[in-house]
Amino acid sequence: MEKFADYKKLTDNFMIVLCSYVEKPPMELDTLYEKKLLSGSSKEFQLMVDREKSELFHIMWKRQTTHNSDPISIIVSIFKQADSDWGNLISKIRNNTLQYIDLEPYKITNWKLEMNILFSDTKHQEKNTAQDYSQNIENALIFLETEEHWKLLKKATDIIQNIHQIKTTVDDKDWHNFKKKIQTSIKKASGWYLKCKDYFGDISDKKDMLELICNNKEKIQALANDEIFTNRQQFEILTKRMDDSQNEKFRQLAGTLPEVNEKMKEKIWDINFRSSYELAKAILTLSEQKSKFGNKLANCLNMDFEGLFGLVEEGDQLSVVKGLGQFERAGQTGKW
Repeated sequence: MEKFADYKKLTDNFMIVLCSYVEKPPMELDTLYEKKLLSGSSKEFQLMVDREKSELFHIMWKRQTTHNSDPISIIVSIFKQADSDWGNLISKIRNNTLQYIDLEPYKITNWKLEMNILFSDTKHQEKNTAQDYSQNIENALIFLETEEHWKLLKKATDIIQNIHQIKTTVDDKDWHNFKKKIQTSIKKASGWYLKCKDYFGDISDKKDMLELICNNKEKIQALANDEIFTNRQQFEILTKRMDDSQNEKFRQLAGTLPEVNEKMKEKIWDINFRSSYELAKAILTLSEQKSKFGNKLANCLNMDFEGLFGLVEEGDQLSVVKGLGQFERAGQTGKW
């Protein structure tokens, strides 16, 4: 009776594993060999059932391959490979050697649940330590998910700083070492994320603005330094000619460009920043949703700048022609 109960549990576990892990379950076990093979793998199947709710283990499972042809051998072979990754992860967490880069394959939201499964057989004290560690993992994982945003922020800040030749007044050693910090221990990555979050806030929705700056370096440089944009009198002439232009896009942006130009001066060009961090924070404020400034800046940067400069040159030539005509008429009529 006891053997029957054990075998019943084993076959139940087998069915759970098939439903949870195998995309195309094999046919029912018909041969004595298959049943014997299943009995010899009872421990493996029990562990698979124990980890059924672990998203982490499912990721490890899907990364494995096998060349076995027998259904049970395939499952056991894949399990052993995934179990090796599982054991390595536990070892790194216990030894506090888990690196930020180790999280790359495991973008999981509920690490507290995963820790309960990873350390299900450990002592209470070790489990508490693991739970505390899970918060560092979650922080580091958020940092990993927004890593591209932070890289873009650094690049955009460096671009603005170099274009406008902003000289910061404090040492920016940490800022210059930013890229080194993203390849570090979980604890350090967690601490770095908390510092960034505390100072910069949530930047998950800032990617478009940052890419806009990074992809339009020359046009940003023109906005910062070209006399057409920096000299108030010339800029007023420019917007007037845009408004009078036959080019519909120029006419549409004749009202937007002054707003963008003024905002960039107010937030960036006219400010003396003490550090690169202050400049980076100012750049992030440009994408405030209320003003929709990001969309307006994008529209302006999408303009044909060569055509815009040509518009000014054409206007200058027209002024010369008109002036010459007036001079000739005055000579003929004697009215100056």
